[in-house]
Amino acid sequence: MKKLYSGFLLISILMLIGIMTACSGSKEGVSGGGSQNLSLLTGGTYYPLGGQIGNSISDNTKANITPQTSGASAENMETLRVGEAEIAFSQTDIGAYAIEGKEMFEGRPIDNIQAISS
Repeated sequence: MKKLYSGFLLISILMLIGIMTACSGSKEGVSGGGSQNLSLLTGGTYYPLGGQIGNSISDNTKANITPQTSGASAENMETLRVGEAEIAFSQTDIGAYAIEGKEMFEGRPIDNIQAISS
Protein backbone atom coordinates (compact mmCIF):
# COMPACT_ATOMS: atom_id res chain seq x y z
CA MET A 1 0.00 0.00 0.00
CA LYS A 2 2.87 2.34 0.79
CA LYS A 3 4.35 1.75 -2.69
CA LEU A 4 1.00 2.57 -4.31
CA TYR A 5 0.71 5.80 -2.32
CA SER A 6 4.31 6.76 -3.11
CA GLY A 7 3.74 6.08 -6.81
CA PHE A 8 0.54 8.13 -6.85
CA LEU A 9 2.28 10.99 -5.05
CA LEU A 10 5.19 10.95 -7.51
CA ILE A 11 2.84 10.96 -10.51
CA SER A 12 0.83 13.82 -8.99
CA ILE A 13 3.95 15.90 -8.39
CA LEU A 14 5.22 15.28 -11.93
CA MET A 15 1.84 16.29 -13.37
CA LEU A 16 1.85 19.44 -11.29
CA ILE A 17 5.35 20.36 -12.44
CA GLY A 18 4.39 19.73 -16.07
CA ILE A 19 1.28 21.87 -15.88
CA MET A 20 3.04 24.66 -13.99
CA THR A 21 5.81 24.68 -16.58
CA ALA A 22 3.26 24.93 -19.38
CA CYS A 23 1.39 27.77 -17.68
CA SER A 24 4.36 29.79 -16.49
CA GLY A 25 5.77 30.72 -19.90
CA SER A 26 5.44 33.99 -21.78
CA LYS A 27 2.23 35.95 -21.27
CA GLU A 28 2.35 37.55 -24.73
CA GLY A 29 -1.23 36.49 -25.43
CA VAL A 30 -2.52 38.10 -22.25
CA SER A 31 -3.36 41.75 -22.68
CA GLY A 32 -1.77 44.13 -20.21
CA GLY A 33 0.19 41.41 -18.43
CA GLY A 34 -2.91 40.44 -16.43
CA SER A 35 -3.99 36.99 -15.47
CA GLN A 36 -5.17 34.27 -17.86
CA ASN A 37 -8.29 32.21 -17.11
CA LEU A 38 -7.97 28.52 -17.99
CA SER A 39 -10.32 25.56 -17.56
CA LEU A 40 -8.93 22.25 -16.30
CA LEU A 41 -11.18 19.31 -17.19
CA THR A 42 -11.13 16.42 -14.75
CA GLY A 43 -13.24 13.30 -14.56
CA GLY A 44 -14.68 11.56 -11.54
CA THR A 45 -12.04 10.64 -8.98
CA TYR A 46 -9.50 13.05 -10.50
CA TYR A 47 -11.54 16.13 -9.57
CA PRO A 48 -9.89 16.59 -6.13
CA LEU A 49 -6.45 16.22 -7.73
CA GLY A 50 -7.41 18.70 -10.44
CA GLY A 51 -8.56 21.14 -7.77
CA GLN A 52 -5.26 20.93 -5.93
CA ILE A 53 -3.25 21.27 -9.15
CA GLY A 54 -5.41 24.23 -10.16
CA ASN A 55 -4.87 25.91 -6.79
CA SER A 56 -1.12 25.39 -6.95
CA ILE A 57 -0.89 26.80 -10.47
CA SER A 58 -3.13 29.74 -9.63
CA ASP A 59 -1.07 30.50 -6.52
CA ASN A 60 2.26 30.37 -8.38
CA THR A 61 1.53 31.86 -11.81
CA LYS A 62 -0.59 34.55 -13.41
CA ALA A 63 -3.03 31.86 -14.59
CA ASN A 64 -6.40 31.36 -12.89
CA ILE A 65 -7.26 27.66 -13.17
CA THR A 66 -10.89 26.56 -12.84
CA PRO A 67 -11.30 22.79 -12.44
CA GLN A 68 -14.41 21.39 -14.11
CA THR A 69 -15.77 17.88 -13.74
CA SER A 70 -16.41 16.04 -16.97
CA GLY A 71 -17.42 12.70 -18.43
CA ALA A 72 -13.82 11.40 -18.63
CA SER A 73 -11.01 11.25 -21.18
CA ALA A 74 -12.86 10.95 -24.51
CA GLU A 75 -15.21 13.81 -23.61
CA ASN A 76 -12.21 15.87 -22.49
CA MET A 77 -10.52 15.41 -25.87
CA GLU A 78 -13.69 16.50 -27.70
CA THR A 79 -14.02 19.54 -25.42
CA LEU A 80 -10.43 20.52 -26.21
CA ARG A 81 -11.15 20.01 -29.93
CA VAL A 82 -13.91 22.64 -29.93
CA GLY A 83 -11.93 25.05 -27.74
CA GLU A 84 -14.22 24.99 -24.70
CA ALA A 85 -11.30 24.24 -22.33
CA GLU A 86 -7.55 24.66 -22.33
CA ILE A 87 -6.21 21.83 -20.11
CA ALA A 88 -7.59 18.35 -19.52
CA PHE A 89 -6.81 15.10 -17.79
CA SER A 90 -6.77 12.13 -20.16
CA GLN A 91 -5.69 8.54 -20.14
CA THR A 92 -2.63 8.14 -22.35
CA ASP A 93 -4.30 5.70 -24.75
CA ILE A 94 -7.31 7.99 -25.27
CA GLY A 95 -5.01 10.94 -26.01
CA ALA A 96 -3.12 8.81 -28.54
CA TYR A 97 -6.38 7.67 -30.17
CA ALA A 98 -7.50 11.29 -30.43
CA ILE A 99 -4.29 12.41 -32.13
CA GLU A 100 -4.20 9.39 -34.45
CA GLY A 101 -7.94 9.41 -35.28
CA LYS A 102 -8.46 5.84 -34.05
CA GLU A 103 -11.09 3.98 -32.02
CA MET A 104 -13.78 6.44 -30.85
CA PHE A 105 -12.09 9.19 -32.92
CA GLU A 106 -12.02 7.10 -36.13
CA GLY A 107 -11.57 9.42 -39.09
CA ARG A 108 -11.72 12.51 -36.86
CA PRO A 109 -8.22 13.09 -35.47
CA ILE A 110 -7.78 15.96 -33.05
CA ASP A 111 -4.84 18.14 -34.04
CA ASN A 112 -5.05 20.89 -31.43
CA ILE A 113 -3.95 18.90 -28.37
CA GLN A 114 -0.53 18.37 -26.85
CA ALA A 115 0.64 16.40 -23.83
CA ILE A 116 2.25 18.48 -21.12
CA SER A 117 2.77 15.72 -18.56
CA SER A 118 2.46 11.98 -18.24
